[in-house]
Amino acid sequence: MTKYCPLCENEYQDSLSICPDDNEKLFNAPSVHIDRALSEDVYAASNEIEAECIVAFLFDAGISSQIFRPQVSALPNLSDGRYVITVGKSDKENAVQHIRQARVDGAITNDGVFL
Repeated sequence: MTKYCPLCENEYQDSLSICPDDNEKLFNAPSVHIDRALSEDVYAASNEIEAECIVAFLFDAGISSQIFRPQVSALPNLSDGRYVITVGKSDKENAVQHIRQARVDGAITNDGVFL
């Protein structure tokens, strides 16, 4: 399996876990670049594995998504410490339905939060 960097969007060998170009953690799901001005945050996953699963589920459903990792901010908000899943504005409703179904099916926990 190939790994992808969410920051530089390059593809790397499966044996790597950190991007050699920018020291970002590599993900199994393909990275896509989503313009933040044309996107919406959909879900704050409780951990990295759950976030990767959601991106994979959405990818299988034909929905491009991107993970934004936790940031430390001066003003804490709901997404601090969580992995935020972002999709294009036109895909938000469809993505929410897929994530809800994954929760019902037990494929992901109910620990995440819809945004």
